[in-house]
Amino acid sequence: MLLKYTLDPTLKRTKLGEKDTKAGLLETFILRNEDWPIVLQFLVNEFGTQEPINHAFSLNPTDLIAGFQDQIINKWSSSEASIVVLRDNQLAAVIINWIVNIDQQKEYQPAVIRQDYSEIIKALRLEVDDYTTNFPIVGAVIDDLEQAVPYYIPDSDKFMRIDIVNVVKEFQGLGLARYLWSLALKMAKDLEVSYVESICTAVATQKIARSAGFTPVFALPYGELKENGNNLLPRTLVDGSDSAHIMVKNLNQSENIRPS
Repeated sequence: MLLKYTLDPTLKRTKLGEKDTKAGLLETFILRNEDWPIVLQFLVNEFGTQEPINHAFSLNPTDLIAGFQDQIINKWSSSEASIVVLRDNQLAAVIINWIVNIDQQKEYQPAVIRQDYSEIIKALRLEVDDYTTNFPIVGAVIDDLEQAVPYYIPDSDKFMRIDIVNVVKEFQGLGLARYLWSLALKMAKDLEVSYVESICTAVATQKIARSAGFTPVFALPYGELKENGNNLLPRTLVDGSDSAHIMVKNLNQSENIRPS
């Protein structure tokens, strides 16, 4: 049975466009903060355990809810930059973007492959004692990569991060993921943000990013991830991906992206 996710039809929305598909007319809007409870359900049910890196860690719904709620509160809801695709108020797809400010007084270091991630995983576990399984491992590794992103974005005080793009099963095969990436890039331009970045952990998003002109500036091989000397992941995930990539696009001059 396909689950349906219906957003509040009484909310006034900012329309970005529409797309005529074999599934009917789909409309795109800026995600409202009031939409997050429904989007959270969607992420837990449709994205959370299906994402290859989450699948590899066997994350459970309790951890996913806590993890996504933390992201919503502390990151995603800070910017009105996420986009939903709707058919008659039914959620068809979502791309979660947010604007990250860069402290230009801080000196940033390039990303590295750490010999062991046990200390940063331990620190995150202490911060979030409501996590019961492996979400702190995913969070620690991704957060470590996120801290290095400003190094690859010189002479800028902010950038847009594409965190998640996902399509409801009923609407897959319509090109919505690529469509949403293109809308995210247009939104960044409209917001006068020159750089867009995404940490791509799956083959599908890596392909979309490359096709959209993103440059891979760092790759973290999954086989190199260790905690207390033990491998955290297999060398290859279920979708064939073997590493997480920091991908960056300069909407003005791609040559200004600092090489890895």
